[in-house]
Amino acid sequence: MKNNLISYLQMARPHHWIKNCLIFIPLLTSHRLTEKPLIIAALVLFFAQSLLSSSTYIINDLLDYKSDRNHPAKRNRPIASQKVSKRSAIVQATLFGGLSLYLGSLISISVVYLMLGYAVVSLLYSLHLKKLVAIDIILLSIFFIYRIFLGHLGLNIAHSMWLLAFCFFFFFGLAVSKRVIELLDDSFLKKDKKDETYRRGYSTEDLHILYPLGITSGLISILIYCLYINSAAVTILYSAPYFLWGNSIVFLTLLTRYWMLIGRKKVCADPVLFHLKDPFSYGMGTLIIVFIFLATFQ
Repeated sequence: MKNNLISYLQMARPHHWIKNCLIFIPLLTSHRLTEKPLIIAALVLFFAQSLLSSSTYIINDLLDYKSDRNHPAKRNRPIASQKVSKRSAIVQATLFGGLSLYLGSLISISVVYLMLGYAVVSLLYSLHLKKLVAIDIILLSIFFIYRIFLGHLGLNIAHSMWLLAFCFFFFFGLAVSKRVIELLDDSFLKKDKKDETYRRGYSTEDLHILYPLGITSGLISILIYCLYINSAAVTILYSAPYFLWGNSIVFLTLLTRYWMLIGRKKVCADPVLFHLKDPFSYGMGTLIIVFIFLATFQ
């Protein structure tokens, strides 16, 4: 019984729920974290999107269970390893999807429409779009941006083009890194057409393009952040914006270290899971919060 519960929990990938913390970004950047109604609404949105994300992950695993069995890591997923039946997985995905839309409806009908749009695009991604070179990477980055936009829409906070531009290039670089990590994995180097990497259209010959593309995208996001610090908009929210320059150094440090570790094959296939287990990332995250606090209240 305990093993079954663990398998159902693994299928939902709760460690990926941290991505949905992006919903709180509009609250943070607009300095409205002390408004209780907005905090409650943001929490509802967080759990709504988390359930919806888990539903799409389960559907993706249902569609990919055959190829996952040939994958060195994904073959251990509950559906691929037959720890959970396909029928049970469908039931769980349906329940999660329905509950997520119900929670979204508590905020607004616009939120429900946006979530449905995400679900449709996510399904198309699982069925076909993830096999298209470049399109898959762009969509992965858009999925991150969607979460921020969901926060803006659900909390009725005006969106910032600075924030969306920064996040797009940041997450585009992260999506590229995922493909680079797969291509550097020794288990992917065999010329097997059934291999997932080749099925998606990528090969090791693309590394000389993907590697600099990912690094450059990260650098562009940092440049956008620096331009924002020098803009008139920053003086409205921060009394001492010069402290924000400290974060540009933090971002650059994180970017450099991350890509060096990728080159050394020390980053797992899941970048999110890597950062969750990386003490250095937590230290840098703390510094980011400190610099924002100083820029706001100094």
